[in-house]
Amino acid sequence: FKGKAIVQNRTRLSSVHYDGGRGGLRVFCPDGERWINYNFVHSVVPERNADIWRMSVVNACDEKGQALYQLTNDGAEWEMAIRLAGRPDFIGGFNHGDEVYDEIRLYLDGERTAPESLTEERVCGHMRLVVRSTGFDPSAPDRAVLRHVKDFLVDDQGVHLQQEVNWLNEEQLDTRFYSYLAMMPPLKHGKDDPDRILTDSYAFGDGMLAPVARLPVEKEDTRAITVRGGEGSFAFKMSAEDYSPRYVNSYFAFLTDNGGVNYNKMYIVFAGGSGEVIPAGTVWRAKTHYSVKKA
Repeated sequence: FKGKAIVQNRTRLSSVHYDGGRGGLRVFCPDGERWINYNFVHSVVPERNADIWRMSVVNACDEKGQALYQLTNDGAEWEMAIRLAGRPDFIGGFNHGDEVYDEIRLYLDGERTAPESLTEERVCGHMRLVVRSTGFDPSAPDRAVLRHVKDFLVDDQGVHLQQEVNWLNEEQLDTRFYSYLAMMPPLKHGKDDPDRILTDSYAFGDGMLAPVARLPVEKEDTRAITVRGGEGSFAFKMSAEDYSPRYVNSYFAFLTDNGGVNYNKMYIVFAGGSGEVIPAGTVWRAKTHYSVKKA
């Protein structure tokens, strides 16, 4: 299957170690002699009011599709985390919760395909997955506050993601916490092999690489972050190609140590941190790109 993406449906989530899942999609993209495996899973966490399809773990695989190394954290968010003023948690994904999907649509090379029909591997040039969901108020879980659309396109260049957030009511963002539509969680070292260093340097935009010895690091008005390991490792890149509308803290980028846990966290802020009031009917749009490739 050289030069193509392979899409395979699976009904168990053993590879992402999450027992509450309800299925998922595996996508394989070429990367030299290896394949990069992007995973999309259906996660259900009732106690967090979460029932959502989301991007999950990324693996490096051999030519048979067997995982060689896990490259990213399997329990972190990639897409949306929005903090309203005075709320105890963010809205978005399975980790923070208060998001429930309404519909998914899968397209292989532009042809709509039922996920449950993928009982064996399918070869295609690209996969598109559209997820529509509703976000709820963490302090009043029955009150809908936004509609969320995630439009993933996966090809041999990685994951291209377009998102829309449609605000149903007037809401105020938090003054302390930011709100995000772009996050990426590369592992610091191999999950089962601590000697395999996956992240030892970083760069903002097109800047020079610098060691990750002292984190967090941050930079204003920055649309891309790259984190990479040494020779023979991988490069993790996240870029925010377009945010609309733009707020005072839009494109504020930073990289954290994540409290000593075995993954760094890459962020590019969409809004928040200054208590913005968002009028009802406002639409947020974000276009981002994620890629994992051999360094």
